[in-house]
Amino acid sequence: MGFAKLQRKKKLVVLPSKEPLSFVPSLSEVEPFEEQHYKVNELSMLWGYSRQFLMREFLKEPDILNHHRPATEYKRVYNSPRIPRSVAIRVHSRLKNKAA
Repeated sequence: MGFAKLQRKKKLVVLPSKEPLSFVPSLSEVEPFEEQHYKVNELSMLWGYSRQFLMREFLKEPDILNHHRPATEYKRVYNSPRIPRSVAIRVHSRLKNKAA
C-alpha cells in the first residue's frame, strides 16, 4: 500500500461566483428563482463565522429555501438551507452593524 493511498483527500470547496456579495442587480432585473443561492458552508468560509452560528441566523430569515427532514427514532434532524444572494447581503449587513 503506497503512501499516497494512506493520505486523506482534502475536500475542495468551489465557490459559485467570483463576484463580490455586495453586487446585487435591481430586483426588476432578476427573478427570485434566477438569483444565485449559497450554501451555509460557502458563506461561513467567505465571512469567517462558524457554520453553526450562520445556520441559526439564516433559519430565522424569511425567503430562504430549506429542505428540512424531521428527526425520527433513529435519524437526526437534517436542514439544508440555500440562501439567496439578497438574503445573504441583508444578514451580512446586519451582522456588520452588530459588531460595530
